[in-house]
Amino acid sequence: MQTTTTTSPPPVPYLQNIPAELWIACWTLCSKSDLRSISMVCKVFRSICLPLLFQNQSLDVRPSERSTYGRWEERSRQLQHMADRLETLVAYAPLVRSWRISIGLTGRESDSHPNIEDWRFFNDSYERILITFGATLGLYRNLSSLHLEWFVVDEPFRDILASLLVLEDLTLSNCDIFHYDGFLKLKSFAEFGSSSEAKLLRIASADSLQTLKLDGGRIFLPIIRGFGTENLTQLVDLSLEELHNVTIFFGVLKRCPQLQSLRITALTRTSSISLDDTTPDSVDPSWIPPLRSIAVPSVALIRMLVPNRPISEVTVFGSQSESPVHLSAEELMPLLMDIASSSAPLESLVLPGADPTLGRLIFIAKRFPQLRQLSMVIQETGTRVVEGRPDPHDRSGPSKPFPVLRRNKLPDITSASNVHNILRWIFCGDILLPPRLEVLKLEADVIVRECFSSSQLQQVAKAVCRLCPGLRELYLHRSSLMRTGKAWKTVGSDSK
Repeated sequence: MQTTTTTSPPPVPYLQNIPAELWIACWTLCSKSDLRSISMVCKVFRSICLPLLFQNQSLDVRPSERSTYGRWEERSRQLQHMADRLETLVAYAPLVRSWRISIGLTGRESDSHPNIEDWRFFNDSYERILITFGATLGLYRNLSSLHLEWFVVDEPFRDILASLLVLEDLTLSNCDIFHYDGFLKLKSFAEFGSSSEAKLLRIASADSLQTLKLDGGRIFLPIIRGFGTENLTQLVDLSLEELHNVTIFFGVLKRCPQLQSLRITALTRTSSISLDDTTPDSVDPSWIPPLRSIAVPSVALIRMLVPNRPISEVTVFGSQSESPVHLSAEELMPLLMDIASSSAPLESLVLPGADPTLGRLIFIAKRFPQLRQLSMVIQETGTRVVEGRPDPHDRSGPSKPFPVLRRNKLPDITSASNVHNILRWIFCGDILLPPRLEVLKLEADVIVRECFSSSQLQQVAKAVCRLCPGLRELYLHRSSLMRTGKAWKTVGSDSK
């Protein structure tokens, strides 16, 4: 009797049939724990997963809240584990592309706990971490991004930075800079809260820098002086936490011929007064680069920089103080007229507290038909807006109603807040929203009682979406909705 043997089909050669690029595209969506599991399947998978596992590294040496108030054994093990990890990571240093490390107030935990006598172990652990990181950083030859917090930048450390030939992105936060000579070929440099006694700092090269973010404090002038008289020919993005000197600021703009994005978070009192005393006509147009995006807390500054420039995004920050600032009619309309004189269609407009008359809202909708984002803090204090049609002299033309909304059941809006009134104008056809609108934010400047219920929010979102099919985010009072497919989901609310 002859026995037949069944043979299993040969395995599919998936490693040869599927290119590595496809595996990488799939696994970039995986978590680190999943990547670790995949890396143990075979040598090919391991060679693909290891770069994904090690490309981004971070280390935060600062003590957690619970270790600050006890559990010192756990803190001891934590510090030891960090030091061990730094030493082990050296074997994979060529795979690392970015490092983010915060040393914190090294060795100062004992200051808040004088009852603990022996701190030698913690101090030794801190010392081991600092020495290991400084000694091994030069081995990360493929490092392109480095973020340092609470660190000391001395001459040996600057030499290490200079040896990282592919380093493009450097951020210094609360660092002490003791050595300040020698340019690094960076594309992005950011500095926040750092300190230095130098009158000038040479850190980023003027001919390679594309993004510059500074806190505008004591270190702003030394860094600007460090560039000497060179123009920042590659700079396209400039961000300042605070503007101190208007004259120096315009001097910097003159040296940035390719600048496209400008962001200033706050003004000092001196710079604010100086801007108020400066008229738009006093600014030479040749000083102003071809800006595309501007976000500043000053109407006067926007009016100087926007006309005849390809501005597509304008953000007016509110006051950084506790008292909110409102744009009066005397400020708002000239500002809108200057923005309308931009040489490019406006796509994003963000305004602080404003008096929301119907005429001004119609002006915004008609003059900026390409808007994708409209965000306004609506003034709820003082006089309520008057419902009804506006003064003929306060609008740019007749409005057309929306018959679709008139035939359908409108959301039940009976409250008297200004945000509610604006929605009534929209649903009655008095305001024609830009059809390409994707984000609409109408925030009250104070806490109002007439908040929207969940059902009202859904009704309003669906009604506005009929007018603007691309709408994906709606913010009313202090409730936010995000669109996922055809459904609207409440992200959260603030009831403070």
